[in-house]
Amino acid sequence: MCTPTMPVVLLGDIFDALTLDRCETLFAFVENGVNTWREEMFFSACKNNLLRMCNGKMEFNTICFLKAVMMLYFPVILVLLGFWPMYIM
Repeated sequence: MCTPTMPVVLLGDIFDALTLDRCETLFAFVENGVNTWREEMFFSACKNNLLRMCNGKMEFNTICFLKAVMMLYFPVILVLLGFWPMYIM
C-alpha cells in the first residue's frame, strides 16, 4: 500500500533524472491521465508536491536561461569594459 503522494513523488524523481527529449514520453503519459491526476484522492494530497515541482522547474529554467544569456553577452561586456580585444567585423 502506498500514500496518495507516492506517484507524484516518483514522477518528480523521474523528471529530475531524465533528459528533456526523454521527458516527452512521460509528459504524454501524464497528459493522457490528467483526469486521474485531478481526482480528489490524488489532487488534495499532492497539490503541494505539484507546486513544489513546478517551482523547482521554473527556478531551474530561469537559471539555465540566465547562464545562456551570460554566455552570449559576456564577451560583449568584456569588450565594452576594455578587457577583451575588439572583434573585427
